[in-house]
Amino acid sequence: MAGLVRQPIDVARLGAYIEQNVHQISLPISLKQFGHGQSNPTYEVTSATDAKFVLRKKPPGKLLSKTAHAIEREYEIIKALETTDGPVPKLYCLCEDSSVIGTPFYIMSFLDGRIFEDPWLPSLKSNERSAIWKEAVHTLAKLHSVDLVKIGLRSWKRPTDFYTRQIKAFSKTSKAQASITSQSGAQSVGHMPYYDELVSFFADSKTHPPDVRKLVHGDFKLDNLVFHKTEPRVIGILDWEMATEGHPLADLANLLMPFSWEPQQVPFLTSETLTPELRVLQSNFQPGKVAGIPRMEQCQKWYRDGVDWDTTGYLDWGVAFNTANTTLSTPNLSTMKSVVFKGVKQVALEDRPKPTIQDSTDIIVKVNELHVFRGHQPSGTNFIMGHEFTGVIDEIGSAVTSLKTGDAIVSPFTVSCGECFFCKRGFSSRCDKSLLFGTTLLDGAQAEYVRIPYAESTVLKAPKEVEDIKLCLMADIFPTGCFAASNGLDQLDKDHAQDSIVVLIGCGPVGICALIAALEYRPKAILAVDGIESRLALAKSLGAEPWNYLTQKGDMEKRVKELSDGRGADVVIEVVGHSSALDMGFKLLRPWGIISSVGVHNGEIPWTGNQAYGKNLCIKMGRCPVRSIFEESLKLLAKKQHLLDFMTATVMPLSDALEGYELFDSMKVQKVIFDAER
Repeated sequence: MAGLVRQPIDVARLGAYIEQNVHQISLPISLKQFGHGQSNPTYEVTSATDAKFVLRKKPPGKLLSKTAHAIEREYEIIKALETTDGPVPKLYCLCEDSSVIGTPFYIMSFLDGRIFEDPWLPSLKSNERSAIWKEAVHTLAKLHSVDLVKIGLRSWKRPTDFYTRQIKAFSKTSKAQASITSQSGAQSVGHMPYYDELVSFFADSKTHPPDVRKLVHGDFKLDNLVFHKTEPRVIGILDWEMATEGHPLADLANLLMPFSWEPQQVPFLTSETLTPELRVLQSNFQPGKVAGIPRMEQCQKWYRDGVDWDTTGYLDWGVAFNTANTTLSTPNLSTMKSVVFKGVKQVALEDRPKPTIQDSTDIIVKVNELHVFRGHQPSGTNFIMGHEFTGVIDEIGSAVTSLKTGDAIVSPFTVSCGECFFCKRGFSSRCDKSLLFGTTLLDGAQAEYVRIPYAESTVLKAPKEVEDIKLCLMADIFPTGCFAASNGLDQLDKDHAQDSIVVLIGCGPVGICALIAALEYRPKAILAVDGIESRLALAKSLGAEPWNYLTQKGDMEKRVKELSDGRGADVVIEVVGHSSALDMGFKLLRPWGIISSVGVHNGEIPWTGNQAYGKNLCIKMGRCPVRSIFEESLKLLAKKQHLLDFMTATVMPLSDALEGYELFDSMKVQKVIFDAER
């Protein structure tokens, strides 16, 4: 199902291209993005007449594989299959000009049907389940009957057999992954266990099935088929980027993989340990036991009835090969994709070794949602970024007793021991053993896994009161916003707080969270100050009075005086981290007023001690003790989370992190959430 656009494209440029080249689409257009299983970003295009189309493009950035993401190849095979009775969408255009929307793309018809992601088909009746599986197998048999030469794809014919090519390819990939070194460069990751034995076994041609060459899809499985809305009939085959001339056994083994990995045969596989591709291996998928799910033998018979080669005796080998190929071609299980800081406005996506337990108090967490870049803070380089994240525990140290593998957790952005002077007094941000995630001292969480020291006193089990996608806001920005508001307004009694004038300087993500928290005190007025109109509009919609300091500075000072009978603001909340913001706040503040500053400052304080003395200034500054105020902040987020939908609107795969940083740095989005599992 299509939803929010996570990887924005230039709609105006796309519209101009469509106007000149695709007359079937009426302008203006609107876009949504599909979420399921798309290695190539895929969009639903709706025309002015409400007709729907599909746009599929290459992902941005440098591609690691010459064959993956092959948009042009997809277009070529679908175009060729239009001359057959094969179920493929209708094509409208192929654009190889990257200047239009950043990468090549093609547009095809929208297939209004059903896609089944779960192979046991829980939404269907037993007779429908059997019919769906039979149709899937028959569709594969029909595909394997296509003659490449007759459909104009003679150039796809290959001089070497399929499995020899595959062994060469996955050996090359695995060797490259094995050479990846640790951050220090002292040690390489090495091959996965039994690598040499696997390659040796499958390279032995005596074990291979007889050479059969057909058109092979490359990723033929149930959720790459579109079925008619009511009938058990395939109306489209999707995701052709890996299509080639190959051995049909590869497609058959891929389709029937769920039948080969029954849970009772591999009891160590759980929902937490499975990759998204293998999460089909649940107890519900029990051929011969769950009504309507056929046995593998029946599926093989259906297939043999429609092809001219005999599968007998080779399917187990094919399944084993596909499993080995998937394992050896995927990033090494000891490595992970990571966003690495390289310098001011420079990040890179790299393979890094998966973290390991280093101390008995550690845990290793598989990251779900996660969030120095602009150089405002002096910093070293070559560390993994990211200090806001949620995840599921993958490993635990020997001293960890209150947590277990499989627990969903959220972590504050700093580590705390829970036992020192500061932790015991609610000042966890200044713990004697405090470390900040995403620094040279402790790698961050913009990766697939992260190590968390002092886990029992740092992380919290994921609460049910908050939507999963919004829970990562509890790692930093929402508690920090609450901290900023309470540091100022808690200094006033209830009556004074409700009669107070509050100035909020900075309406970015933390500022908006501070605004939501400050509104709970019901002050007389909150003036929200920023220089970006979209942020000010958001603050206004939440109940603040917006002021643009770039164009209204003089009027803003008059307004504060007017509201306060000439005194000045009672509380200034500063979240920017610039001396100029502190200076503005100081000038707007009344005598005996309070400045609450959570912005991270490197410049000089912009007033003298004598000036502060002359105003009887009260100022509270510093890092939020998230772990100490977590429960209190969580209650407010649970109540107000509906106001923060905009902060979770941009969700991107971790593999698109470089594009995400560009969007955030150019202020096209308020916040980007990277999903490490996509």
